[in-house]
Amino acid sequence: MSKHILVTGGTGYVGTHVVTQLLEQGYHVRVAVRSQSSAKKVTESHAIHKDNLTTVIVPDITAKGAFDTAVKGVQAVMHLASPYSYAVKNNEKELLIPAIRGTQSILESVQAYGDDVERVVITSSFAAMFDGSKGLNPGYLYSEKDWNPIPYEMARDGDAGAGYFGSKKFAEKAAWAFVNGEDGDKTAASGEGGQPKFNITVLCPPVIYGPAAHDLGDLSSLGISLGDIQRFVTGELLADGVAPGPMPYCPFVDVRDVATAHVRSLEAPAAANQRIFLASEMFSYQLICDVLHASDSVPAEVKANIPVGEPGKGVPGPHAFSFDASKSEKLLGIKYRRLQESVVDTVLNLVEARKAVKQ
Repeated sequence: MSKHILVTGGTGYVGTHVVTQLLEQGYHVRVAVRSQSSAKKVTESHAIHKDNLTTVIVPDITAKGAFDTAVKGVQAVMHLASPYSYAVKNNEKELLIPAIRGTQSILESVQAYGDDVERVVITSSFAAMFDGSKGLNPGYLYSEKDWNPIPYEMARDGDAGAGYFGSKKFAEKAAWAFVNGEDGDKTAASGEGGQPKFNITVLCPPVIYGPAAHDLGDLSSLGISLGDIQRFVTGELLADGVAPGPMPYCPFVDVRDVATAHVRSLEAPAAANQRIFLASEMFSYQLICDVLHASDSVPAEVKANIPVGEPGKGVPGPHAFSFDASKSEKLLGIKYRRLQESVVDTVLNLVEARKAVKQ
């Protein structure tokens, strides 16, 4: 019998891909949504698999017992729901508390009512690994061993970027504390004999690109990742040449590969209680410009909106940190898409969405 999987954050950029892949592989999927209108959108988006899809309304993921009903009868949980926005006024209220309490809440519900749950897959981020105080940190190799050293007070009182990075770190720390019985309740995640009733797999993707699987509507609410590529399509980067990103170089991963990693984490015994970094290669805005200009698939009218910059100067080298994502390849068998495929597919996806809006 196919497993039943609960997915939080299943209406988002990554979550929609995760739900799609789960349904395509025959899983029964229960998507936690905040409202009836969101439930309707989920059902319509996956109409071809409607017999294997249900929804459950969870208005506030931070509320005590928020997922008590949702976790009943499922064999695994995928927790992707977490705020991702730099347009916030209160880091603690809008980023830190929702991320931390949302994670704790679902683990508490699994422990209390998820009698059949064997694994919880949690989406963290490279933001929980990266030490921003070191900058490009030439010669350093990032891997699963690394933790962002940002203090809670800095995440609370700093800018929105600090708030987001802190939210990912402290939410993931809360997950590990819970399963290790370090959250103030030594039996929090323990069954008979003090052993955890379930295990977790934590996935840490960096910047995510790739085509959307959800309806982009009028393109006014694309989110950070898709909105980033949209700026290339619309010509917003032309005014000042190649606009810098959050840093000159950063790891990236394709959204489809992130979804595959989530699905494979369900069935990989070796992924139990493992932290897994997901990444394809380093990128820069200049490198994105280069690959888009070099692609025969990108329409000429779109290329006209893309800065030329300094071709060839955006290739990451020894003056920046590098990373080791071999654990994901070994445990999950991930074969990563390269930057060219990912950003070209994203641009073409956005071009088609823009055409649909104009019709």
